[in-house]
This record gives sequence, structure tokens and C-alpha cells, in this order.
Amino acid sequence: MQQSASKVQEALSILEKLEKELDDVEKWVAEAKRALVSLASAEGERAMTEALNEANAIVQERLDKARVDAEKEAEQIIQKSKTELIALKEKIFRSIDEAVDLAVKAILGEKKL
Repeated sequence: MQQSASKVQEALSILEKLEKELDDVEKWVAEAKRALVSLASAEGERAMTEALNEANAIVQERLDKARVDAEKEAEQIIQKSKTELIALKEKIFRSIDEAVDLAVKAILGEKKL
């Protein structure tokens, strides 16, 4: 059960990391916008539009990569957690079966508790 909790914590950690990366990207975008405004005053509307389009493409590319990486890692964690959950359920059912067998034997007098 602690392993599942650990995996949840790991998933949360990955999501926090993604949030930080997104914050960094937002900061980068804000800085890029300030630089682009200076460029636009020097080069005019056409240069500003072209630069904004390029910056948006870079940001989108970074966001897409961060999302893909986070989804891939989250999927691996989920799959591992599912496997561990199945194993845990199997152990629980085996324990229940053993307890029932022990109780039946005790009731029938075949085994002392």
C-alpha cells in the first residue's frame, strides 16, 4: 500500500516539476515579449508579427515536449502502480483464503489456534 502511495507521490512530484517548467516558460515568454516590443519599435509591425510567431512556435514546441515527457513518465508510473496493485490484491486474496482455511480447520477441530 505504501508503494502505491509512493507512486502517487512520485506522480505528484512529476506534476509539480511540470508546473515549474511551465512557470519558467511563462517567465521566458514574458521576457521574450519585452524584447520583441523593442524590436517592433525599431523594425515595424511586420518584424514584430514575425518574431511573435516564432516565439509562440518555440513556446509551443517546449510545451509539447514537456507535456509528452510528463505523460510518458506518468503512464509508466501508472502502469507500474497497476501491476503493484494487482500483486497486492492477489496477496490479500491469498491471505483471506488462508484465514478461511485456518478458521474452517479450527472449527472442525483439525487445528488448534
